[in-house]
Amino acid sequence: SPAVAAAAASSARSVMRLAFEPKAMGCISCVNSVRKTLTAHPSVIACSVSLPTASAAALLSVDAKGAELEAATVNAQLLVDQVVAAGFPATLSSITPASPADISEIVGTQEGE
Repeated sequence: SPAVAAAAASSARSVMRLAFEPKAMGCISCVNSVRKTLTAHPSVIACSVSLPTASAAALLSVDAKGAELEAATVNAQLLVDQVVAAGFPATLSSITPASPADISEIVGTQEGE
């Protein structure tokens, strides 16, 4: 995706990978609701949601000024709150710098849908 490539290449931004565990997803409509909730956040540049594993991952573009983890943590909590508000109890599993493999996997999943 050009937006993901641009965000990953930008020296002013960092891409962080957030892993979630949304619960109570029982069908593809639930997956779509979680995906829509995640992608509505302006810092989310791509996401994937899996019904079989009850998991979700999002790539988050954050300012790279030495406080990437703090910025990602604040945004991650907002995302968890939004997923919960959409009716899917969720917990944050991890926040890590996105590797090229993470970016390929999440973008590839999103584009394949």
